[in-house]
Amino acid sequence: MTLPRRSTPHTRLSWNSLGGWQDAALAINARPASRLRHLQIECHVIALSAAYIDACSSAALLRSVKDLLTSGDFRHPCRGRRADAPHTPLIVAINNRLQRLEPSTPEEAP
Repeated sequence: MTLPRRSTPHTRLSWNSLGGWQDAALAINARPASRLRHLQIECHVIALSAAYIDACSSAALLRSVKDLLTSGDFRHPCRGRRADAPHTPLIVAINNRLQRLEPSTPEEAP
């Protein structure tokens, strides 16, 4: 499945896969702290859609993106402010995709 190339507003970065999104996120994250960088981080999270997550078949990449969305400068807001955050549906989509890729095996009875 080929997904359209997306661009992150307020940057010259574009990507067409979850791996490309992560590479762009790391490039933004490496920039010096500024108001523009904060805006770029926010726009980059908003630009990611669940379709890119659903198209990913790498559990390691999904976990890496989830870590990025839950820590550091890309982290989702603290409890009580997450309902409308763009991170929330992305983290849910990642968890769902991981569940489909790595179905849990029933524990064996002793």
